[in-house]
Amino acid sequence: MFLGKPRLDTSFPVKTKYTAVVGEAVPVEVPVIANPAPLESNIMWSGPTESIAVKSVITNRDAEYKYYIRGFISTDNKQPVGNYTMMYNGEEIITITIHA
Repeated sequence: MFLGKPRLDTSFPVKTKYTAVVGEAVPVEVPVIANPAPLESNIMWSGPTESIAVKSVITNRDAEYKYYIRGFISTDNKQPVGNYTMMYNGEEIITITIHA
């Protein structure tokens, strides 16, 4: 069994490019491997603007140590399209790009 901090699960293709209509929320899904389970309170997103609020939810996958971190990124005028990075305890997990 895997023990350690959360890391990106690259055992299958991971989506890093999304398309959105400005004004709509973009659902993102990041597969991670972690044991113990990741905590929502340790997840932070950064993006084209300094302050973004992304509500992240953690769900189980097909094994005890596999999870999805799901979130919705708003693409309104305050949070434009561009690159968004998800971090866990200050360490980068993934950067995704949202195109208009």
